[in-house]
Amino acid sequence: MTIDERLDAITQTLELMALRQADYEERQADYEERHEREMEDIRKEGAATRAELRRAIRLSVQDARNERRRRHELDDKITQLAAAQLITEEKLQRFIDSLGRGGNGNQGQA
Repeated sequence: MTIDERLDAITQTLELMALRQADYEERQADYEERHEREMEDIRKEGAATRAELRRAIRLSVQDARNERRRRHELDDKITQLAAAQLITEEKLQRFIDSLGRGGNGNQGQA
């Protein structure tokens, strides 16, 4: 093999390496661009997810407050009903007691 043949072989090898390097750089640029798009999508999705979580938490807190208020109102009603029941029982007992004393005002005298 002559020097010219060797130089041609080296030149071809270098040209092939340069083509491979250019192809690699192009693929790397495409990968980086795709990666950036994906990361931007992830950032947007993350922001949307955080906003949705904030909304869900806000609604959950609001619902808990409303439930606490309803429970308090129900407790108040139950307390009122219990008090009314006690009054009714007292009145009923007085009525029953009054029936046993007689209706003519002679309270137990024969």
